[in-house]
Amino acid sequence: MQNPSIGSASLPSSSLGESISPKQRFSSPHGSPVRRWLLAAALATTLLPGSAGAQTKKVVTEFNLGTATLEEVQLAMDSGALSSVELVNLYLRRIAIYDQNGAPFLNSVLHVSPDVLEQARESDRLRAAGTKLGPLHGIPCLVKGSYSVKGLPTSAGTTAWADLIAPDDCFLVAKLREAGAIIMGQANMDTWANSGQSSTSQIKGAVKNAYVLGTTSGGSSGGSAVATAANFAFFAFGGETGASIRGPSDRNGIAGQRPTAGALPSNHIVNLSPERDVVGPMARNVSDIAAIRDAVSYQDPEDPWAPILPLFTDGRPFPTGFKQAMATATLSGKKLGVIGTYIGLTHPDPGEGATSNTTSLMTTRPEVLANLEASKALMTAAGATVSTVYLPADVSTTYERGPTAPQRTLSSQPVSGRFNAYAHRGMIEFLVKTPGDTLDTLAAKVVAKAALPTGNTGSRTINDTTIGYMYTFGPNSEVTGSEALSFASPEATEHYTALREIRRKLEAWMDAEGLDGLVFPVDSGKTATVGSVNGRDPINAMHIPGTVVPNGSLPDGEPTCLIFVGKGYDDVEVFKLAYAFEQVSKNRYSTPLAPPLPEETFTYTVKTTPSSNSGGGPIISLTGTAKTIGNGPEATINLKGKVVKSADLDFVSVYINGKRVPASLARSPKNKNITVTIPLAAASAAADGARLASLTVEATDTDGNTDVKMKALKLKAIN
Repeated sequence: MQNPSIGSASLPSSSLGESISPKQRFSSPHGSPVRRWLLAAALATTLLPGSAGAQTKKVVTEFNLGTATLEEVQLAMDSGALSSVELVNLYLRRIAIYDQNGAPFLNSVLHVSPDVLEQARESDRLRAAGTKLGPLHGIPCLVKGSYSVKGLPTSAGTTAWADLIAPDDCFLVAKLREAGAIIMGQANMDTWANSGQSSTSQIKGAVKNAYVLGTTSGGSSGGSAVATAANFAFFAFGGETGASIRGPSDRNGIAGQRPTAGALPSNHIVNLSPERDVVGPMARNVSDIAAIRDAVSYQDPEDPWAPILPLFTDGRPFPTGFKQAMATATLSGKKLGVIGTYIGLTHPDPGEGATSNTTSLMTTRPEVLANLEASKALMTAAGATVSTVYLPADVSTTYERGPTAPQRTLSSQPVSGRFNAYAHRGMIEFLVKTPGDTLDTLAAKVVAKAALPTGNTGSRTINDTTIGYMYTFGPNSEVTGSEALSFASPEATEHYTALREIRRKLEAWMDAEGLDGLVFPVDSGKTATVGSVNGRDPINAMHIPGTVVPNGSLPDGEPTCLIFVGKGYDDVEVFKLAYAFEQVSKNRYSTPLAPPLPEETFTYTVKTTPSSNSGGGPIISLTGTAKTIGNGPEATINLKGKVVKSADLDFVSVYINGKRVPASLARSPKNKNITVTIPLAAASAAADGARLASLTVEATDTDGNTDVKMKALKLKAIN
């Protein structure tokens, strides 16, 4: 039944018995005799409602990793057709093949968590015991390199901070774990989130676009977007100052959500501009964002935003209940406005005192406009009214409101520097503090780390003036105080009062126009290397929410996206508009640069009760180092190991740099020792001639459990 040409280790037939495990989809290519037999057998036992024996009806469905929704992944897991270990290994293989080795080398992953497989094993153990932590149970994700993940560097992509190992998870990552998510690691990003155009870190270099080589990935959350689009994790989280969630989502054709300020916790995440930075999820489907948002939509009392939220929320409820809201999502009866200046149309009546925020025309490509018109037709057919609208003069943060109006005090020096000092100081203190530190010793370490160059060109993101605000020192270098300003300061209160008043102007205008939301292209005039994301003033400066959804493509294959925007803290209603559009449009398409691997699509029988296997855990151990036996074309690599579970082995598959290679297995039934043998020529070919490679052994036992072991491998030249 096994096909050694694709890398499944041959086992004695007695170990398989008469039954064929559903796990054997990994042992045979799509369309192989085994898979056709499985499908035929399953279909033969499928009974129609009302027929004799309908109580034993079996439902056969197909799983496709590239298009699967969250519900479809969970169904496959609950049916015993897929384990978290297997899912993680599929993503790790895709990372090895498409992201870290050979072409296209997308370079979207910054760090992989060393315990990712153990996280997956624990997830499988809990599921087998009847425990699911939440809707994200067993689902792998990545977070931007600016997020604190326990045991990983919180570097924000800079080499100066590469040694800052997070002592604990940030609040958002902790909530993801509580919901059952597997933290695969961190995504590459632009160094210190400096660029909105691209994502190039000092640590890993440039992230490539997931669809078109030579086109920018967008920044600064390019790694999060590319990894999501190329299917290196089920979802990811990014961060945004100006457009760093929206821009990369648009460039890589995925759903991305920019929440209202403070609606998601951002504590212990590196900020570029603390006054406006937010974090948000990125997924291949808008529908999947619902469960992700619900999992992390908790208020953190220690979050920097916490003191200002009672004022800035304006008495509005905290946005939650995204999953439940999907049931009432519709475009029927909705009135949506497309801001004319964002698609190159001159404002017919700018109004007295109008500024560039409401009058500047965005360059618009004909293809982007054509995709918008097609999307408007779909929305209209679904019952929405879509019209062109123009922002009034006073819906602008730069509109002159007079000397008695509250001012945006955090937008200019020296107040902005003092505010930044508070956020940067707190971030570094979290990362460098040790149990024996006094305030004086801690301050010395913080100042030293803050002074290091953190820009791509060797520049410093935190300048001497900002560092000077962090602490004030006495004559003996003792800390005597600080000039840093928090969200609880009077200056912050005035700033966010001003923004609340401006946001009220926007919302009053929407009410007067009868608008349920705004919709427009994320980037109307983007080229391969340059873009200008629409709506920076209302979205980023006024802090209103937006959800990005794919709506088409450009001639070169790069995706285009729309963004749905609404009132402050109306994140759920904005999400519903985007989700409703996704249901009538279905415009997302998979990237040709990272095509599916053979094992990513399979059929299985749905189970109404969770699988009752023993819940994973170690199946094999790999002992010692791999040895090369023989010379020339017949040389092989031998790897010793041992079966460590009471159940017997069902099959073993071997991969080099994510690519399946042929292998054979010898074992001793008495002491359960095993030897895996791999042709050196096949291993070298899979490694593209490199001498250092990653070896992965995936083993499944007769109870249906799967385990994965990984080792670094040094390949010898073929003489």
